[in-house]
Amino acid sequence: MRGRSTSTRKAAPAPKILVAAIGGPRTSQLLMVALHDGRVIGLPLSLFPILVAAKKSDRDEMEVVGDGAGLRWHRLDVDLSVEGLIAGRPDFTARAETIARERNLAAYFRSLAGFAVRRAG
Repeated sequence: MRGRSTSTRKAAPAPKILVAAIGGPRTSQLLMVALHDGRVIGLPLSLFPILVAAKKSDRDEMEVVGDGAGLRWHRLDVDLSVEGLIAGRPDFTARAETIARERNLAAYFRSLAGFAVRRAG
């Protein structure tokens, strides 16, 4: 097999979350995540409708899980992976859609879906 490498290249392990917090003014809150490789990611909370719709006390009960592989909100039954956070993928789970409907956030949720489509294109 000429011209082809026989060695396989291993992918670098996914970065791990050291710490995460939600902060900023109510109108422009950010989910801030510090990674073990030195990066700090700040995502607008508006990308995660289930967190926007949640009570502050429920949002504040965030836990780093899986040895830094993701974040978990037990009361909200929400998990976010470090890969999804790095990619900036909004939370479009069935649970998020249900909460959006329950709290009359359907128009808001549709606008986020449009944002995700424009970003992917």
